[in-house]
Amino acid sequence: MEVPNFYVLDETVRSCDIGPDYRIKMRPLLHNLQEAAVGHSRQARDEFPEQLRRGSVWVLTRLHLRMDRFPRWEEKFRIETWSAAIESLYAVRDFRIEDESGVCGVATTQWILIDVGKRRPMRIPPDMGKGYGRRSERALDDAFDPLPGFHEAQFSQSFAVRRSDLDSLNHVNNAFYADWCLDAVPNSRLEGMKLTEFEAAYKKEAVYGDILDSQALVEQDENGETVFLHRLVRQSTKDIVVEARSRWIRM
Repeated sequence: MEVPNFYVLDETVRSCDIGPDYRIKMRPLLHNLQEAAVGHSRQARDEFPEQLRRGSVWVLTRLHLRMDRFPRWEEKFRIETWSAAIESLYAVRDFRIEDESGVCGVATTQWILIDVGKRRPMRIPPDMGKGYGRRSERALDDAFDPLPGFHEAQFSQSFAVRRSDLDSLNHVNNAFYADWCLDAVPNSRLEGMKLTEFEAAYKKEAVYGDILDSQALVEQDENGETVFLHRLVRQSTKDIVVEARSRWIRM
């Protein structure tokens, strides 16, 4: 029997996952994208325990999410994901998000294979992608060019990495980084705005005890649209852990 070259995750927006607008928040949405990717890995017989046994795991390095709307409380939604490309140094995985009204968002991601013992990237074996199948369709076309940096931040807030922020690899889960990037911008600056796009480049891992400075700067503010640049900087070493960009429009 041929293994499908995609995976579908069906979910319902839970009360614990919504914000003041009764729509799913960024972190649980990203967690669901991750669960869809895990489901496809399981279907391809490349699930996490098997990855650990061979000593190499997939790690997210880039994310680009574009949302027309975020699903509402108790609304059913569906995430379809597939492997869009597997090269020697990276893999691309795309997502389509549908709520009860139709397609409400898309995302594309880039992943690398990490040697667990050495904590270093490694080449992807040529036969690695056979179980996933190949589907060249792109949900969101992105070449993953470098995100723009900045010098002086307009907004800043610090976060200490807690044990509860860690995942099975003993570092911060990528979904937490998105929250910390966005939380540096004051509520007053986002009043009457809604998030439509989020891009992130994951550069370093953060671990328990790290203190991260979340810094942000307005890149563009015109025609009812505001774009922020973000970064998370480790206080102790000044390493940039994450760079990001978010786009907001007036409701």
